[in-house]
Amino acid sequence: MYKLVLLSFILSVLIGACSKNPSKIISSTPVSETGIDPSIIASEPIRLNYADADSSQKLKFKYLGSGGYFLSNGEASFLIDPFFSPYRMIPLNFKKIATKPDNVELGLKDVSSELRETCEAIFVTHSHYDHLLDVPYVYNRYLDSSRAKVYGSESTKTILSNVIDPKRLVPVSDKVTTQDDMGEWIYLADSSIRVMPLKTEHAPHHKGIFTILLYNGEAQTTEKYESYNSELASMRVNKWKKGDVYAYLIDFLNEDRINFRTYLLSSASSPPDGFVAPEVLRQHKVNLALLGAASFANVENYPEGIINHVQPERILMLHWEDLFKPYMDESPRFIRANNFKELLPRLNEVYPWKVDGDQKIYFPYPGVEIEIHY
Repeated sequence: MYKLVLLSFILSVLIGACSKNPSKIISSTPVSETGIDPSIIASEPIRLNYADADSSQKLKFKYLGSGGYFLSNGEASFLIDPFFSPYRMIPLNFKKIATKPDNVELGLKDVSSELRETCEAIFVTHSHYDHLLDVPYVYNRYLDSSRAKVYGSESTKTILSNVIDPKRLVPVSDKVTTQDDMGEWIYLADSSIRVMPLKTEHAPHHKGIFTILLYNGEAQTTEKYESYNSELASMRVNKWKKGDVYAYLIDFLNEDRINFRTYLLSSASSPPDGFVAPEVLRQHKVNLALLGAASFANVENYPEGIINHVQPERILMLHWEDLFKPYMDESPRFIRANNFKELLPRLNEVYPWKVDGDQKIYFPYPGVEIEIHY
């Protein structure tokens, strides 16, 4: 305990001392102060139309906050990094944290019936607490454990194996694709959805005199519980070790034909991390990219490098809002320790956010639903 408190204090001092503007470490930036056009922040439902495809077909996405998404084609659905339980920044390293059930109920109330009836999987990008903390509660309270699986790293399996049946926990390390090597698809339900894990990394939380990546490494075995039908007992944030990090390529299919392709990268990374094997990209263009904004300035050539690689038709940003504020807080603020005044101009250089009145980039607020007609 004393070592953890001392480490937390040292990290806070180092990060603050090494920052150009130490106050930004403990405060987040209102959208109004960034110079970003407020219309890029979406607080209402979004409808995306793809004119070159059959608009009678429809997908539903919902941004859950942090790195989380719900995705459905109407027949099958799945989750990525569902997280609903933020804690205030200052005491975070000094206390144990656990799922906040009321937040989960709020975040999933509009899709709860779909989850129980159609959800096939939860995909985890990495095992930090803001991606994994709420997975056991969501899995055991909302999903059919005879059908649904959790896909992720060995660290993900280690942390969850005492509260979710290990038979339902699937490491994806043997299915990963890189820029040079073809991976393996994971098919869901009736093979109308397939997902390919991609090798990537996690940006440092701070880059300056000292480069700091918190909670790095592999998770150790957690304590035993009496039942799989449980959420994790409260643990300190340093127990959620990052482990391996994955991006995901997601295809919505009609028989063998790719109808719509989505690319998700929740953590900023330097190219070629997160790249897709060329033969996979040649099969179909990326219609929609979901790209993490946090720590974008702490790695080289992000997000420009990944945008140039996957060349998406549209972009939804995720992991952009301040995760230390209450869940679904009414006044959007950008995540602290990130200079968002730099992000949109850099995006605009490689990917104009609006073309002939057609908006190409959105920062959806947690809870916003995206309806896709293709």
